[in-house]
Amino acid sequence: MIASIVTASKPAVRTATSALIACCFLATALHAQVTTPTPSPALLITGSAGLTIADPKTLQIVATIPTGSATREIAFTPDSKLAIVTNWMGNTFSLIDLKEQKELDRYKFGFPAGPNSVAYADGKFIFTAETADSIGRYDPATKTVDAMIGTGQITGHVLVYDAAIKTVILTARNSNSVTFIDSIPIEYRGNSRPNWRVTPVPAGITFNEAEDLSPDGKELWTAEFRGSKVAVLDVATHSLKTTFEVPDLHSDRLKFTPDGKRVLLSDLENGQLRVIDVATHKEIQKLQIGKGLEGVNITPDGATAYICAPSDNDVSVVDLKTLTVTGHISVKGALSAVWIP
Repeated sequence: MIASIVTASKPAVRTATSALIACCFLATALHAQVTTPTPSPALLITGSAGLTIADPKTLQIVATIPTGSATREIAFTPDSKLAIVTNWMGNTFSLIDLKEQKELDRYKFGFPAGPNSVAYADGKFIFTAETADSIGRYDPATKTVDAMIGTGQITGHVLVYDAAIKTVILTARNSNSVTFIDSIPIEYRGNSRPNWRVTPVPAGITFNEAEDLSPDGKELWTAEFRGSKVAVLDVATHSLKTTFEVPDLHSDRLKFTPDGKRVLLSDLENGQLRVIDVATHKEIQKLQIGKGLEGVNITPDGATAYICAPSDNDVSVVDLKTLTVTGHISVKGALSAVWIP
C-alpha cells in the first residue's frame, strides 16, 4: 500500500494559524474575567476607587468594585452575601453582591440626601441622609427606599442600630445631640399602623460625631469631633451619665472592644489611636498610626483592629493584645474597613 501524503496549502496554514491565535486571545480574555473568590473571612474597605475586598490573612487585595468616587461607610447582611456602600459626594449608595463581586444597584437620590452612615436592621439597611437631616431605610429585595424619617437634628452623621430594642441611635454634630428612633404602633379608629418615634436628647458635649454602643447595650459613648470630651449616655433612660476629657483628642470614630473593657478612638487631626479603659475612663495608650485616622473596626474575637488613614492611603492592622501595628493594606483614600465572616 502506498500512503498518500497531503501537503497543506499556504492559505490553509494561515487560516489554521489565525484560528489558533484567536483561540489563545479568547482564552486569555476569559481568564482575565475570572476573579479571585471572596475569602472567608474577608475585609471590606471603602476608598477612592470604590469597595475593595481584601484577605485579612494574607493582607492581599482580592478585588475592587467601582461604586463612584469617595465612598464612605459599609454595612453587610449576616450571611455575608450582600453589602451596602454609601457615597456622600455622589448622593448614592451601592448594593454589592460579595460573591460575584459586582454592583447590583446604585440608588440615586432625587434630592440632596448625603447618605453616610449605614447599618443592617432586620432584613433592610438604615442609613443617614445627612444633608436632609433625616434617616432612611433601603430594602435590598425591592431595591427601593421604603421609608424616610425626619429627625429635626442638623447634620446627623453617624448611626448605630441596637437590635435588642430595635432602636436607631443617631449623633448630630451641629445639634450637639443623640437621637433615639424606634417604631411604635399608632391606634386610630380601631386600626393599628406603625409609626416612628424620634427622641432627641442633649449629648452633654458639643459637635459630637463618633459613637458606639457598649456590648451589653447599656451605654452609648459619643465623642467630640472638635474638642476633647467624651460623653457616656444611659440607653435605657436616654440620659447623660457623665462626660470626661481625653486631652488633644479630635475623634472621628470610636469602637468598643467585644469584651467591653476598652474603647478605641481614632484621631482625625494628629493620626493617633487612643485607647481608653471603660471602667476608669483613663487613657491606656496612645499609638501613632498615620497623618489622620477615620474608620475603626475590630474583629469579633477582639484580637485585631483595622484602622483607616485616608491621607496615607492605608489600612493599619493593630494587634490589640500588644497594641502594635503588625501589617498594612494599601488602598487609595481608605476611609472605612469592616471585617466580615
